[in-house]
Amino acid sequence: MLILRDVQDNDIEYFMKVWRDKDLIASTSGDFTDYSDRELKAWFRVKGNPLGKIICVDNKIVGDVSLTKEAGGWYELGVRIAEEPYRNKGYGTEAIGQMLDLARQHGFNKICLQARPENARAIKVYKNFGFKKSGTPASTDFYERYDLFL
Repeated sequence: MLILRDVQDNDIEYFMKVWRDKDLIASTSGDFTDYSDRELKAWFRVKGNPLGKIICVDNKIVGDVSLTKEAGGWYELGVRIAEEPYRNKGYGTEAIGQMLDLARQHGFNKICLQARPENARAIKVYKNFGFKKSGTPASTDFYERYDLFL
């Protein structure tokens, strides 16, 4: 059973592990910067986002999902299933659905996300939720931007 819960202080170990998982980074951000423990802890505090959630399956942390406020009233959706045995099982899709419900409850009507063009499986999921490829450039050449109006 999947639940989303608020991020807690002790989740820093999860985030530190994720930011050092080279395989996961290769398939998501592509940012291989070697962050120090101090830098990661500072990022963790700065990014303390009430719309950031930990994805748990049967009480095990398997990933995270968030809505982050961007310019122009946009909220960027981010989702990551960090634990390999839990990937490709529909947990990311379920987490996206719950976060879009949360966005609606908060009155957010402009949601965007970034996807690597080679991640066809994820893009198919995003399109099933109604996301459409945007004319707005993504943050880097690694990504394409997709927008959803709720």
